[in-house]
Amino acid sequence: MKTHSIPRQARDGEQSRTILVSLIIVLLAGSVADAKYSGGTGEPNDPYRIAIAEDLNDIGNYEEDWDKHFVLINDVNLAQYTGTQFRIIGNTTTRFTGVFDGAGYIISNAVISRPDSDAVGLFAYVGAGGQIRNLGVEDANISGFRFVGGLVGRNWWGTITSCYATGDVSGD
Repeated sequence: MKTHSIPRQARDGEQSRTILVSLIIVLLAGSVADAKYSGGTGEPNDPYRIAIAEDLNDIGNYEEDWDKHFVLINDVNLAQYTGTQFRIIGNTTTRFTGVFDGAGYIISNAVISRPDSDAVGLFAYVGAGGQIRNLGVEDANISGFRFVGGLVGRNWWGTITSCYATGDVSGD
């Protein structure tokens, strides 16, 4: 019986290919793990996709994204967040200046209670250049001190188009 051995150069080449394929898999897995929200890059042609309540809440955690583009891809129910649990978007030093396109979807059951705070809403402050469009907010219960809204607490020259909010809003 005759045996054939694989030349050393062929074995080395196959080993190099195996290492390269493994490296590519690790890099791809790392980029998926690092993805924010439900996808997208935040650029105008590839907005961050907001699909679930956690995605919407997470925007408030990433001040560096408040000048990016977002699109809602589902109705989102915020019932799991109450009081101060929801991370509102925008603040006095960094206003939301990005684009949030609701794409005709609805955010429901937002309960935000910050009785000692100014500018309370899903978006606390929207600044110049900021746009919120094509969005419904239903059954909201929002309370704050001053400048309180179901969608936006304080609008500093942003644009809000084709949006509505229903529910209870209270403040001084």
